[in-house]
Amino acid sequence: MDGLQERFTPKVSLESQTTRKQLFENMLVLEVFAGSSNLTIEIRKANLRGVAIDKTVGRAKGPITVLDLTVEEDVAFFLNLSDKRQTIFV
Repeated sequence: MDGLQERFTPKVSLESQTTRKQLFENMLVLEVFAGSSNLTIEIRKANLRGVAIDKTVGRAKGPITVLDLTVEEDVAFFLNLSDKRQTIFV
């Protein structure tokens, strides 16, 4: 390798690979107002953890966690679910 190529070739250590793996293993994607839940289906196909949330299952093509976020008890459940992990909301 010449000096320029070495300079711009990313160096990934074993430690950073482990960290990335742990990040993705611990990550949870919450698809809020999921409707058809297509995004969660694709997330699961990529071997990531995803949960679709909606107040009805009428349009769902996959599993939906039924929560009505206008109901205090459902909001509390949602906040508890989202508080315990590295969570991404979409």
